Formats: sequence, structure tokens, C-alpha cells
Amino acid sequence: MEEPLISIIIPVYNVEAYVERCLNSVINQTYKNLEIILVNDGSTDGSRAVCDTYAKQDARIQVIHLEKNQGVSHARNVGSSRAKGAYIGFLDADDYIETSMYQRLYESLVKNQAEVSVCEGQRIGFGKYTRLREDPARYAVSGKDAIPCMLRKWSCGWAVSNKLLVSSLVKKYPFEEKIYCGEDLLFFYRIFRHAKRVSHIPEKLYYYVYRENSAMHEIFNIRQYTESQVYGFLHQDVLKHYPDLAVEFEHKILLINERLAVKVIESRKVKGRQLHCYLHKFRKNIRQYMSREALSYFESKKIATEVVLLYASAELFCGVVIVYKKLRGCLR
Repeated sequence: MEEPLISIIIPVYNVEAYVERCLNSVINQTYKNLEIILVNDGSTDGSRAVCDTYAKQDARIQVIHLEKNQGVSHARNVGSSRAKGAYIGFLDADDYIETSMYQRLYESLVKNQAEVSVCEGQRIGFGKYTRLREDPARYAVSGKDAIPCMLRKWSCGWAVSNKLLVSSLVKKYPFEEKIYCGEDLLFFYRIFRHAKRVSHIPEKLYYYVYRENSAMHEIFNIRQYTESQVYGFLHQDVLKHYPDLAVEFEHKILLINERLAVKVIESRKVKGRQLHCYLHKFRKNIRQYMSREALSYFESKKIATEVVLLYASAELFCGVVIVYKKLRGCLR
């Protein structure tokens, strides 16, 4: 019998230097019954031409061109609405995958009678990175039990591109289009809360590539603040259903707001009253979620110190960051 159709949705936005590697890793999958949906999200570089070229070469590929950039969540939802597969996988156009990934994810999902299957991932170009504790065994868990695994055990557990899902779940719980950072976490938190079973395989079949000019790594954009909002929103649910995870969510909120506070100062684009307002917004969140337990999660004493400084005074924090940046520049 023919294997069921898998729809792979790939948002594309100004990734001309990466998208060919991504597409080559997809069209060469050992699982052949694929529908590959490229959603060109208003690219202004050569990405559009690359997508059209691949579509001419492989009948499984279809390209949707959006007139203007509307964000990755919108692009994924557009792709999902067109998907005809029994299963859906998402992939970021600057990443790539092992040629056996979808075959392995599908087999794991079927074998364990699951609605979502997950593999491990490898981060490329991230420099020093503290890995989460990995479980070497294959296993399947309930959707509810998958949430702690996503946050504590699985590398890239929050990422969307190392998973395969039944299409009915994706269509029922779409991405929130007003969330620009943290959308994957919100999406999978909802999915796992409603999934009966999630299967896991320990092999690293997905490669998550660091790209300096990606939305997550640009110097400062207030849209990045939505990640803090996601953690704050989910924190309320975590307190009810996963109280042992609450401190980790609080730690993450502290980290996000410290990171944004540093970015907004170093950007030099935000000054005066606007800078003051941003810093006090971030300080307010830190004061709300600060605890000795959450602070103890920081491995970096520097970041922990900056969190404490921002807790104490936005003005003091700003001064220290500026001085530190100048000293760092002099020492280079």
C-alpha cells in the first residue's frame, strides 16, 4: 500500500543563501509521498526565483507567493490551509534535515499510535551551548507528559521543524499570528495539551542553523517582546497543571527581559523617553517574576547580576551596560 501523504510547509523569507540546501534535504527524503508547500513571504532577495526553479524541477513542490511579508506564523497557517496530507511537518528554510527524518518520524508515530512524533536536533553555529539532559531511549508519552519533556529533555524541543503531526491537530490549533517570537512554544503547548500520545526518537535528524540576521537574533525589535508575553501567558496555566515547571518559566521571563533591555540600549536607535519606557516595562516584568529560585537557574553570573541591577534600578542598569560595552570595545 502507498504510504500516506505528508505535507511539508516551508516559509521562505530572504534566505537565498540557505534555501537550496534546505530544499535538497527535503526532495531527497527516503519518504517519497510528499507534498512540499513553499510559502514565499514577500522575499526581496533571490529566494523567490530559487523556489520557482525547484517547483519546475519537482512536481511535488508548489509555491505560494505572498505580496508582502506577514510573518512566519501567517505563512505557516497559509501553508496549513492548503495542505492535503494526512500528516504535516514544518521546516525553516535556513535549516536542513537528514534524508531519513520524515521516514523515521512517520514510523515512530505509527508504531506508537501517536499524534505527534519528535526527533532530536543539532544546533549549528551557536558556539558554546549547554545541552539539555537527553534520554537515550525511544519512548512514547501522553501529550500532557510531553510538555515537561519538551522543556527539559528534548534538544530543540520547542522548535517546530523536528516534528511530524497529524494534520487535524494543526488545522484545529493554528499559529497565533500576532506572536512573532515564542510562537513555536505556544503552538506546541496547545498541541500537546490536546494530543493523546507523543512519540520520541533520540537520533539527531534535524539541523538548526544559527543565522545572525534572523528575527530571533537581530539587535532589537519590540516584536521580540511577544516571547515574554507567551511565557507569561503560559505561566498561569503552568501554575495550575505543572507547578514544578513554574520556576523555569519565571527564569525564562527574567532572561528574556534582561536580554531585551540590553539589546534596546545597545541598538542606539531608541533614546530618551522611549528608552526609559522600554526599560521600565522590562523592569516591571522582572520585578513581577523575580525569585531566589528563578535567579538560581542562571549559569552566567554576569546575566544574573544584570537581572538584579535591572530589578533595582532601570537607570543604574542602563549606566552599567553602557560602561561595560565601552570597556569591552577598548579591550578588543
